[in-house]
Amino acid sequence: MIDLEKIKLNFDKEMESVASEEELNVIRTRYLGKSGEVTSAMKFIKEIPNEEKKAFGESVNACKVYIEKGIENTKVLLEEK
Repeated sequence: MIDLEKIKLNFDKEMESVASEEELNVIRTRYLGKSGEVTSAMKFIKEIPNEEKKAFGESVNACKVYIEKGIENTKVLLEEK
């Protein structure tokens, strides 16, 4: 199964060194793009048993929101510099 906590940890680690909006866009694509980590996790939902879909779907959405907020917060910080 896809480890969403690991995705978030990797995301946090990558965000520590972001110094430009270009780097931020690369990270956004890596996690939220068409073949990104979170997008792949969303596609995985159809492969798991029905009784696990709701919980896993909620976890994927929480992970997506976490990454979106992290990107948005970093974007604001970069614009202030």
